[in-house]
Amino acid sequence: MEDSYDIFYDHMKTLESFLKANGYINTNPSYEDLDQDEFFEKLKETFTSNRELVEVMGDIKDYRLLMSGIFDHSTTPDKRLFVFFCPTLGDNMTSRVQEFLRFLCNIKNCKNGIIIADRDLSPGAKKELNNVKDYNSPDSYNVYNIKIFTDKTFIDIVDNNYVPKVVKIYSTEEAKLFCEENKIKEKKLMKIVVDDPLCSFYMVKIGNIIEIERETGVESDILRTQRVFRYVTGIPFQRKMSRR
Repeated sequence: MEDSYDIFYDHMKTLESFLKANGYINTNPSYEDLDQDEFFEKLKETFTSNRELVEVMGDIKDYRLLMSGIFDHSTTPDKRLFVFFCPTLGDNMTSRVQEFLRFLCNIKNCKNGIIIADRDLSPGAKKELNNVKDYNSPDSYNVYNIKIFTDKTFIDIVDNNYVPKVVKIYSTEEAKLFCEENKIKEKKLMKIVVDDPLCSFYMVKIGNIIEIERETGVESDILRTQRVFRYVTGIPFQRKMSRR
C-alpha cells in the first residue's frame, strides 16, 4: 500500500496540472499534508460524494478507481472530461477498456476521456478504442477524443524545462483559417504526431495546429525564443531516402 500511496499521490498532483492546462475545473480537494490513511479516506469520500460518478460507475472498492472523476470545462458549455484510472485487477485489458467506454457513453455531454493504466494496453484494447463511435450516431467515427497514459507516462510536463511552452492550440476550424490567412498549406507546416507526449497531455486532435515557444539560446545576456507552428497528424512522418 505504501508504493500505491506514492504513485496515487503523484497522479493526483499531475491530474491537477493536467486539468488546469486543458481548461477544466478541478473539483478535487487538496491532498497536501495528508498522511497515507487520510489520503485514502479522502479519495473514498470525494468519490462517494459525487452522485453522478457513483451512478455511472457503481459501488467502487478499488482505490485506484476511486481517483477517477468527471470534470466540466471552465469556458466551454457542455464540454466534459472523464478521467479513468484503470484498475490493476485481472489481465484482460480489453474488458477494462470496454468498461471505460461503457462509463464514458453513459456520462451526459462527455466526449473526452483519458485512461491511466499500470501497463501498456493490449492490441485488442487499442482496437476497441480505435473503433469507438457515437452509439447515437452509428455512422459517426472518431467522435470521442481519448488519450492513453500509463503510470510512467502520466507526468506533469507543463513546467518541464525540456518541453516547449504551449502558447495556443488551434482547433481544426481555426487551423484552416490560420492557413488561409497566412497563405500556407497545412502540409508545409512542421508536423507532430497525435500520440506525441505533448499532444496527449494537451488533448490535441488530428488536424489541430499547436503554437509553441521554444528557447533558441542566449545572445548578449538575452534569452532568445522562437514561435513554431506544428500541424498534428496521425501518420508517422518518414524521411525520404536520398538517391545516390
